[in-house]
Amino acid sequence: MSRVVDLWLRRDKTRTARYGKGLRWQAVWTDGRGGELKESHRTKDAAQAWIQEQDDKRRQGFTPGGPRVTVTEAGQRWLTARVGWEAKTRHEVEATWEKRIQPRFGDRLVDQVTRDDLRAWVAAMQSEGLSARTIDTYFGRVVALFSWCVAEKMLPASPATGIELPKARKRPQLFLQVAEFWALHGAMSAHYQDALWLDVTTGLRPGEVWELRGRDVGVRRRRLRVERAVTEVDGKLVIGSTKTGEPREVPLLDDVETMLQERAERAGPDGLLFPTARGSQVRVTNFNTQYWTKAVERAGLPAGLRMYDLRHTAASWAIRSGASVLSVQRMLGHATPTETLNTYAHLFEDELDQVSKGIRVMLDRHKTATGSADAA
Repeated sequence: MSRVVDLWLRRDKTRTARYGKGLRWQAVWTDGRGGELKESHRTKDAAQAWIQEQDDKRRQGFTPGGPRVTVTEAGQRWLTARVGWEAKTRHEVEATWEKRIQPRFGDRLVDQVTRDDLRAWVAAMQSEGLSARTIDTYFGRVVALFSWCVAEKMLPASPATGIELPKARKRPQLFLQVAEFWALHGAMSAHYQDALWLDVTTGLRPGEVWELRGRDVGVRRRRLRVERAVTEVDGKLVIGSTKTGEPREVPLLDDVETMLQERAERAGPDGLLFPTARGSQVRVTNFNTQYWTKAVERAGLPAGLRMYDLRHTAASWAIRSGASVLSVQRMLGHATPTETLNTYAHLFEDELDQVSKGIRVMLDRHKTATGSADAA
């Protein structure tokens, strides 16, 4: 039976040989089958709390007194287990691990990292001047690590849940009007104008545009298959799957389909549809510096406009044309309709007035038709 033993005084209140030396209260936890764990504490309450903790661990499927691992050991196992990460994601997470997480917590046992430790880490990053968005990214990786530790029975619960973080300001979404897009299109190098026209009518991510190949065209009429994307990691181009890991088909305008078919015929099945002028893969950083920024400036558009904002523009145009949440989700390749709503809910709200107007028109037409029939 679990118990707390006074190491300083016997039951008759006489002093033991250990009186006044070391920690006074010894917690003795038993598993009911002869197994026993002991740990000394400064106070009786702390000893009793430790016994309760061992009981809780056992009820949750943990082995009290079982092997304990450091954050370094757990982190290495966690990184090895993440086989589904894209190359860019793995590079970014490993960089955070090496520069931020391991130096701060690596020597600690995973079950000794407390919520106060994590709050102090967040405060330290704030004092460095890191942005709220960056802190959120770094902390999200600690959340993932400790959640994995819980799943692997290293911890009964994660200390990273419920920690309040600095509020990050969302990057403003920029949407182009039709005239603004054509101004940008005209200011862009002729070599890349078709890429912009495709992007603003389909909402592809830039990395998806630059990795399109001849075999992606003509899978179905008025459809383009999107199943890969290119990204840059440590100066090297890496080709992987789309952000969600799932291929999708996006609808095409007739003239966009014709343009892609012509490019596919010239490129061949494995050739890039939108290579550089020298025929190589487009690097986003080079494209932005040499072409995009200059075209934005010549078109008189906001300096912060990104090629990614053509994706936002495509979404806004689709919504204004009457597309449903599900249709926009499928076009953009969002994982769920909820993600689409979270991103563009305000645009759907702008269309509510049109819904009521449409219902009014329908009712008036029915009333007119009924009135005419009655008069006859």
